Amino acid sequence: MADKIREFQEKMLIELEEWEERGLFTKDEIKAIIKRRTDYEYKLVSFQVDKVDYLRYIEYEDTLDSLLKTRMRRDGFKRTKEEEPYHNYCVTRILNIFRRCTSRLRSKGIYLQFIEYCRKIHNTDLLRSIFSSAIQAFPNVAEFWVSAAKFEIKQNKNIVASRTIMQLALRFTPNSQELWLQFYILELMYWRKMMRRLSKDNLEALKPKEGQIDLAKVLPKGKEEDKPNPHVETYSVSGDPVKDIKKNIVVSPFFLCAIPIAIYKNATKALPSLLTLRLKFLEIARRFKADRLTDFVCASILSDFPLDERAIAAVAEWSLKAEGKYKKAGYKKACEVYALSISTGDHPHIWKAYTHFLISHLKQIPCGTDCERFVTKKLLEIFAEAPADPELIVQWTNCLLSVGKSETALEVALSGVKKFPGSALMWSKKIEMDVKAGKSATAIIADYKTAIKKIHPPSPTFYLNYIRWLVICDNTHKEENKLSEEDDEHLFDGTDKATAIYKISIECVESLSATLKSEAFGSFKQSLLDIINIHYGIQYARKFIKQTISLPPNSIQYYIHCVSIEESQPKSSFDLTSIRGIYEKGIQSFGTQPESEELWLRYIKMESTKLQMERASTLYWRAKQSLPDPESFIVKYQEMKPSL
Repeated sequence: MADKIREFQEKMLIELEEWEERGLFTKDEIKAIIKRRTDYEYKLVSFQVDKVDYLRYIEYEDTLDSLLKTRMRRDGFKRTKEEEPYHNYCVTRILNIFRRCTSRLRSKGIYLQFIEYCRKIHNTDLLRSIFSSAIQAFPNVAEFWVSAAKFEIKQNKNIVASRTIMQLALRFTPNSQELWLQFYILELMYWRKMMRRLSKDNLEALKPKEGQIDLAKVLPKGKEEDKPNPHVETYSVSGDPVKDIKKNIVVSPFFLCAIPIAIYKNATKALPSLLTLRLKFLEIARRFKADRLTDFVCASILSDFPLDERAIAAVAEWSLKAEGKYKKAGYKKACEVYALSISTGDHPHIWKAYTHFLISHLKQIPCGTDCERFVTKKLLEIFAEAPADPELIVQWTNCLLSVGKSETALEVALSGVKKFPGSALMWSKKIEMDVKAGKSATAIIADYKTAIKKIHPPSPTFYLNYIRWLVICDNTHKEENKLSEEDDEHLFDGTDKATAIYKISIECVESLSATLKSEAFGSFKQSLLDIINIHYGIQYARKFIKQTISLPPNSIQYYIHCVSIEESQPKSSFDLTSIRGIYEKGIQSFGTQPESEELWLRYIKMESTKLQMERASTLYWRAKQSLPDPESFIVKYQEMKPSL
């Protein structure tokens, strides 16, 4: 080891002496450089070396190189052939360190930094060998293959070498999406570059002459492009397509995106079920404004994914963009795309996607335009033809209301309720329309009661709307006195309004307890508790908590919410016994679960703030005994302790 370091020190004497003679560094600075380099070298030749040691050494040499160049500019040294060695001492050393690192430690990150540094110093000669060694070390890393291909096409202007690299990469990793996409992009970049070289006169040669077949029509259809055409003279892609055009000879398939189409076909063969990959291909084709290629990709997507909403939506969006913004022709083409998928059979999800597509665009189209009228008319036609479905019927009624056909909308809603008596969505829409039409409160409540008996499975949202409507009726009776005595008797059975609504709330909770999961049921009870607490006070809220807190399924969040309501009360209504009771029931149900740490900590904090230190200590001991992972709880308790 010492011999290697000694040899290294001798090799750097020449450059150090030259720096000192030229006055670029002082003697003390030279000694400091020798010491730092020697320390780094000892680390690199040791048995346990890490890539961080190499990177720190490289960073030091790079800083030293910047300082050297700054001082050379200051002293007026020009970069001539004679002066070149003085400029490159540190650069050569950095490259050597990178080589030593890559030969000893196989690290993807080191190779990437090596490549980036060579680009920074414009050392293109070295880059090819670095790419070669990086690919040998990491043949499955797409980034190295792509960088090598881009280097060939951008630096060396060699499209053939770039293609060769990408084809070789795909042999190693045929399932790499990134490689397929990057190969596709490289070919489109070259295609666009060649297209830009054509003048307007040259583009005329793209049109077929008399007695010649139009490749534009032949190419995208099935496998016809693979068959030789005796009527058309074509050229290999390795030749210069622009010269072919200038000779007034029919263009080669290259200008018709033959190569990107071939890449797309091979990619779909390798990864046939990946719709996301195809959508990326489509987006890239749009970006390069390759209309023929885009049409081919769209046709392929619709052919292989005829019933996928994302596929249909992507193709429909392309149809819109191809015609321009807010163009009637674009929406016609988009509707044709959806109609083609619908024609394959009765598929409710396609109908929903179709209506969602048109409704979302209808909101963006300026009012009063032909485009808006066309989309609205099309929507109404679709709703009339679509198979019966609660969601579609609700959208239909909304569309009818937007065009002022309220009576027809009400008829549609009524027919929807008859067809789907168990749908909470249909009943909610019907009741909403009845309220807007000014129907009496008695009739609305009657509808709610009828709906609750028929809806299956029970809907917590519908139950909450029912309770909110009762509260509205009660408030209206108190403030505006709009309800008659007959309505009042029918709505609340002649009892106290708060008591009647409280009883109905309890009935709702009991009816849903067997159908909802713990989190959904806890959320439903929280919403009901908030309504009762806000409108009827803490006394009814406490009654509700007492009656529902042990009703399964339960959740920790419901206990915490109950405690929060109690703790928010003023001193006159504050009930410490009630709060402790809620905490104890929560701990009894969930105290041994890891999620209950928050419940334990809140309980301890509450007792500490009330100066019940003995109770708080007992709770802390109980929590450590009950929780499966007391270490986590102890850490959180220690964090909370200073605030107590």
